[in-house]
Parts: sequence; C-alpha cells; structure tokens
Amino acid sequence: MVQDSGVTPSYATDGSPPPSLPVVPASAGTLSDGVDEDVDVLFHLGLRVPRSHGNGRCPPGTDDAVGLFGAVTHAVLCGSASRARALAAAFAGPAGEGLDDFTRTDRYALFRTAGGRVVVASHGIGRPSVSVVLNELTKLFRYARAGNSQVTKDAESSGEGVDCGTVNLPPVTYYRVGTCGGIGVPVGTLVLTSRVVDGQLRGEATSTVLGVRRSEPAVFDEHVVAALAAYAQTEDWGGGGKADGRAGAPEAGSRVVVGTTATLDGFYEEQGRMDGASCSFDDARRTAWLRSAYDAGVRNFEMEGLEFASFTHRHGIPAAMACVALINRLDGDQVTSPPAKIAACEADLIRLIVGFVRHRLEGEAAGATEARAS
Repeated sequence: MVQDSGVTPSYATDGSPPPSLPVVPASAGTLSDGVDEDVDVLFHLGLRVPRSHGNGRCPPGTDDAVGLFGAVTHAVLCGSASRARALAAAFAGPAGEGLDDFTRTDRYALFRTAGGRVVVASHGIGRPSVSVVLNELTKLFRYARAGNSQVTKDAESSGEGVDCGTVNLPPVTYYRVGTCGGIGVPVGTLVLTSRVVDGQLRGEATSTVLGVRRSEPAVFDEHVVAALAAYAQTEDWGGGGKADGRAGAPEAGSRVVVGTTATLDGFYEEQGRMDGASCSFDDARRTAWLRSAYDAGVRNFEMEGLEFASFTHRHGIPAAMACVALINRLDGDQVTSPPAKIAACEADLIRLIVGFVRHRLEGEAAGATEARAS
C-alpha cells in the first residue's frame, strides 16, 4: 500500500474538507479490574461489549452493540484514519448528518454512517494490522446481531442507537479500498481484485499458529466482485469506467481494470523496489520479476489483500477489494505525482465504492419494503 503523501488532500468532490463529526464517548460506568466473563474487550477498537444482552439491557460501562451497530449491512475498510473519515463523510448528508465517530483509540478509526447501515474503519498498513481490526469488527457485528438475523432495537436502549425495526438483514459485506502500485497500468487506474496472490504468485495465505505453519485459500466472493465490476461500467457513480480499461472517470482520468492483486509483506525490497535503505538485487532481476508478475495477470501490488481475502473467506463473509494505482511500477519505484493528482485519484476510488454501496442499500430498502408488504 502506498502511504499518504505529506500533504493532506481534500477528499470531498467539491474540494471542501469533510465536516467535523460528533464523537460518541465511551459508555459511563466503572468495571472492576478483574476479568468479566460477560464482557468482551475489543481492545484495539476501545469498545467493551456484553457477550449477551440477557434482559435486553447493557451492563454499566459497556457499549450497546445491538443498539449501535445492529443495522449495519456494509463495512468499508481502508488504510489511514483520514481516508476513513473522508469515506464516512461521503456516505453522510451535506452537513454530516447520519454520521458518528466511534474512534476510541489512536490505532484504528471507526465511524458509523449512512444512517447506521455502514461502518467505515481504518486498518493501518500490512497483514498483521488488518488482521487485528478484522477480528474485532467481526466480533462486534456478531454481538450486534448485524446481518442475516432478526434485529430489534431495545426501546429503552441509548438514544445513540439506530432504530432498524424488526427485519431480516442481509449478511454484512466487507470492502477494502486503498492505494496501490499498478503493474502495467497508468496512474489513476482503479483495480478491482478478482484474485489475490503472494510474492510467489500463490493464491493462499500462510501463517504460523502455535508453532505450526498454516495455509488457507485467499478468495473473494465472486458475486460481489462481479457486481462491483458491473457497476463500475455504468455512469451511475460519475465515472463510466469500462472494466476492459477503454474509458475512465473524468476527474482523474481513471480507467477500471479487473485483475489479480499481489500482496507483499513489505513496501521496498518485497515489492521489487530498489530505493529502500538497502537492495539485494539488480535492475535486470527486478524487471524480469515485475514482467513475470504482469504476464501472470497481476495488475497491482499492495500489502493487505491476502489477509483480507483469506479472513473473509474463512468466515463466509462476502467481500471485495478495489484500489487506485498511484504509480506504474514498470516505470519506476517512487510516487512522483503531485498531491492534487493523488487526491483526484483517491476521490475517484471513494466515489466508486460509495456509489456502489449506496446502490446496494437502495436494493436492500426496496427488498425490505416488499417483504413488509407481503
């Protein structure tokens, strides 16, 4: 993943900064220093969640997961806190209505937006960092009974809750969006991931658990990927970028391609860069490796997708990933585009994912209306 530039861009399409957000404080109350088996501490998110509601009320000092997150059907993850805030603001109203800031720690940003139907969170850089937030978000949604379950807001729960009535909600769909290094694609290209591989072009994620090496498939939900690719070919999101790359979004000159993403465990040598603190290969070897990746269908490099795909596949979570290329790695190592160009590229990516999720929310609302009428 390409880190943010030193200049903080404005992600709003009209050039204005995102509105200031109300910060939702931690619940009042004090818990003992001992371990409370009825409470799950989601440490990195800064939330304390009851494992069950029991009588429908939350114990003092805990967060009402059902009331706060029970209506969620979509979760959008991205690298930085500033991009998460921009994404959340893009889902909200012009004055930021329907948007709440649940950020409790300096590790991850967490927002609830779109009237409680969408959560946006930052995940940091690299597989370990995204693994942490995926685990804690997934547990949070389970406690909230979000997605594919009967959700009813307790009438006496906190006024911060979202009244979603009693309705069968679809499973929570996860999306990862971010910046990347393109492989044989121009700057500004939106790469929709059809397949994820590692640095050896293997489509599996490996990890060590209790001293044992484990491998598992890294696969995205083909239906979500196909739906996102189809949506990217329409004019609905303001781009009209064709999935074959022949047309693009007007603001940044983006085009859309569907291809393989390679997840590497580092930014410099691991991605074939020669501009790090040291380098163990020459330009001929680097060029041959990059060319072989391109010939194998790889269209971008980043640092989180393998973990994101394997985790969501393991847990049966529908998911997809889209990244915007800030550099064509066949041309060089360093991101040299001016900040305004980078901001425009990121704005295209935000516009695509926000438009797609809104499109799906509209479908969910129409389905709920039909269900109530039948």
